[in-house]
Amino acid sequence: MNIDITARKRAEEALQRLNEELEDRVRQRTAELETEIERRKKAEQWASLGALCARVADEMSQPLTVTRLSLQAAQSLLQEKGRPGEIMEALRDSLDGVSDAVSRIEQWRKLAQEFFRMQADVR
Repeated sequence: MNIDITARKRAEEALQRLNEELEDRVRQRTAELETEIERRKKAEQWASLGALCARVADEMSQPLTVTRLSLQAAQSLLQEKGRPGEIMEALRDSLDGVSDAVSRIEQWRKLAQEFFRMQADVR
């Protein structure tokens, strides 16, 4: 007795190809999901850093304003009183240095705020 199993073999081969295609699709989709998960984790980390920078910037704002106003008042007094001497010149230089430092801190604060805005836009 001779039984033709050609149709069965073709069906098995077709099933095998379908299984392989399905496995490839599953691997591809899994890779896509892993990539998306990693991207979202990084976005969350950047967002957290941005929020931290924004909080630091807000915390720096008030003391910077008070310091800047105090320096302006002191410089104004020095200009009005204008006493000659090394002490007054040293005081002027010191106030100029503090003012420059405050300006640099203010620039960093603005950069932190801009960074936060950019991170908010990414979300």
